[in-house]
Amino acid sequence: MEPIDLEQARANLVALRLPRVVLDAFDGKPIPEPMKWRFRCPWEMLLDLTPEQQAEYPAGRVTPVWSDHTGGMVTAYRHDGARPGFLRFVLEQPDVEDESGLSWPQVLVRELTTMWEAEVDDEELEDIATQLGVAFFDPLIRELEENPRATEEEEQAWYRAFLARLPAHGADGGMP
Repeated sequence: MEPIDLEQARANLVALRLPRVVLDAFDGKPIPEPMKWRFRCPWEMLLDLTPEQQAEYPAGRVTPVWSDHTGGMVTAYRHDGARPGFLRFVLEQPDVEDESGLSWPQVLVRELTTMWEAEVDDEELEDIATQLGVAFFDPLIRELEENPRATEEEEQAWYRAFLARLPAHGADGGMP
């Protein structure tokens, strides 16, 4: 990835028109408790790595958006290249992307599913979804409840099918 600092990353997030709660998490401001586990400033990428080390991560103009509580799983936005859109990668594996070219709704499916599986209170989860601008919350919860996924293969098949039904990202990468 092209070198980026904290200030430029924040400016890029503002330009992406992401929901306020994403910027609050990035800025270290208070956010709902369950979100603290999944959404925080990716300072490991932005403050701990030199420009040369940043270059080892996904190619192109990439803005780290958040990392999980470990700092190891990073969600970012690729502004250009073959697969623009949101992507996820693991810091310990710079050459491996977990997912890429995702829309804003698509990148949130994994986050909301993980919180649902962690048994976050339904009302709290719905509030989080609302703050993130999620329009597919009810169908997601209904499908999670109605579709048991006993194996990793079943989980991945369901996940890919659900993602396929969500809108693609817009040219500016903002919310659809």
